[in-house]
Amino acid sequence: MSVSSSSESLILPDWYKSKDGKQYINAIFKGGKRKVFGFLERPALPPQITPEMWNFKARLVGKSGVGKTSTVAKLTGQPAPRSHCETPGIVSSVAYWPIKLNSNGNVILTRLQFWDAGDNVGKKYDHIYPACREDIDVTLFLFSYTDRSSFLDLHKKLSDSEDDLKDTLRVIVGTKFDQIYRSEITSKELEDFQRQWMVPLLSVQNVHKTETDSGRIVTETCNDLKDVAPSLNRLCEFLLAFRMIKKGLLKDYAWVRTESRSEDDDADSDIEATYV
Repeated sequence: MSVSSSSESLILPDWYKSKDGKQYINAIFKGGKRKVFGFLERPALPPQITPEMWNFKARLVGKSGVGKTSTVAKLTGQPAPRSHCETPGIVSSVAYWPIKLNSNGNVILTRLQFWDAGDNVGKKYDHIYPACREDIDVTLFLFSYTDRSSFLDLHKKLSDSEDDLKDTLRVIVGTKFDQIYRSEITSKELEDFQRQWMVPLLSVQNVHKTETDSGRIVTETCNDLKDVAPSLNRLCEFLLAFRMIKKGLLKDYAWVRTESRSEDDDADSDIEATYV
C-alpha cells in the first residue's frame, strides 16, 4: 500500500472512546487508572481480538531536572516523584496504547519502551549511553519551558546525535507546559528551531491541579485517560509516520503543522502538537 502525503491525521484520535476502542482501554486501565506493565507483561485482551503489535524503544535525553522522570511517569501511568532526584543508572518503563489507522481501519497495539538515564550518571559510566541507544526507534529531547538553558542546550544535543541517530526519529518535548505563563522561550524561537532541525514538537503538562472534597487544591501526576490520550496519540502518530516512510508505505508526512484546538477541547489541555 502506497500512501501519498496528506495533512490529515494518520490515526483516528478519538477512536479509543468508541465501543471497539474501549475493549483495548479496559485492558490497560483498571479502576480509572493505568495498569503498570513489566517488560514481559502485556494487556489481557479478549481472545477474539488479535491486533498487530508494533514495538518502539524510546530514549530520553535532557539536562538534569528537566522533567524526564515525570514525563515517563505520565506516559506510563506511574506515580511521579514529588521532588527532584537524579535517576540512578537506567530506568526502563513500558506503556501500551492502541491506535486505529485512518487509511484502512486497521488497529495497532503499540508497545512503548522508555529508557531514562540520569544525565550525570550517563557521563560518569561509559556503558549507560550505549545501552540506551541500542536498537532505539526514537530519541526524545526534553527541555523545560521554564528553563531557557535547557532549550539552548538542545542545539548541541541534536548536533552531537546527527551521526548516531540518522536512521531514527528525533522528537523535542517541552515539559512543564502547565507553567507556560512563565515560559522563557518564545513561540518564534520554537518555530525557528523546528524548521532548522526538522523535528516534531510535543508540549507536555507534567502535573495538574485537582480539587478534593474539602476544597483543598492538590497537585497530581496527569495519568488519567483524558490527560494521557492526546500525548500518546501524538507520539504514536510520529512513530507510525516515520516507520511507514522507512518501509515505503508513506511517501511524505506533513511535519510542519500546528493542530488547532476545537471548541470542545479542554481549555487546560495538556498538549499542543506541532509537526515539523
